[in-house]
Amino acid sequence: LAVLKRAGIKAFVYMDGSPTCGVYRTTLKKQSRGKPPGVFGSLLFDQGFFLIPALDLQSPLRWWDWRRRLLAWLWLQDVSLSSRAELYAVWYRLKFICQELDNVQARTLGHDIAGWKGKLTQEQADAFRLQVGDMLRQPSNSAKMMNSLWKNYSHYRKVTGQNLPEINSPEQLRNVTTIAKEMLIMERAAAEAGIVFGTSPVLYRGHSRKTVSDRKAEKILDQLADNESAEE
Repeated sequence: LAVLKRAGIKAFVYMDGSPTCGVYRTTLKKQSRGKPPGVFGSLLFDQGFFLIPALDLQSPLRWWDWRRRLLAWLWLQDVSLSSRAELYAVWYRLKFICQELDNVQARTLGHDIAGWKGKLTQEQADAFRLQVGDMLRQPSNSAKMMNSLWKNYSHYRKVTGQNLPEINSPEQLRNVTTIAKEMLIMERAAAEAGIVFGTSPVLYRGHSRKTVSDRKAEKILDQLADNESAEE
C-alpha cells in the first residue's frame, strides 16, 4: 500500500475471486461479496482506490464502462471545488452518469446541494467529492448503458439534426461488442459536434476543445460567482 501511494497510484486492477485481493468475491465459485473481502482488496477499497476487476476487461462493454468511469473519477479527484459555483459546474457535468449508476442517490444529492446556502465549506466540498467518487466506482449494467446511450443519441439528433445509423434503439437485440462499438461511435460524434456525451462526460484528448456544455458550465460559473459575491 505504501508503495502504491508513493507512486501516486489511484487505480488498481485486481483479480476478484482471489482470497487476498478479492473485493466482491473471495472465491471463484460464489458471486456474492466476500465476507469479509480479501485483506489487500479490502484495504484498497477502504482507502478509496478505484478498483477494476481484471476479468471485466475481457468484455468490450465492461471495459468501456470501467474506462469512462475511471476518467470521470480521476478528473473529479483533481478538479477545483473552492466555491459553490465550481461545485455546481462539476455536478452539471457528472450528474447524468451518476443518475445512471444510482438514480436515487444522485437525485438526493442534487436536491441537497441545491439547498446549500452561503459560502461552500471544505466539509461540504470533501463530502461531495467522496459521495460522487463512490458512485463512479460502481459498475453499471448493459440495460442502463443502452438506455443512457439512447437518451444521449436523442439529444444529439435534436441539437445537430443528424442521424447515426450505427446506433440502435434499446429494444434492438445485439451483443456486448456491438453495444460497445455504438458507445465509441457516440463518443466521437458528440466530441466532433462539441456536445458532452453525458454518460461518458470526461474524455482523454491530446488537445483542448470547448464543448457546448463546457461553455454552459462556464456561464453557470460566472452567474453563481456573481451571486456569491452579492451574498457576501
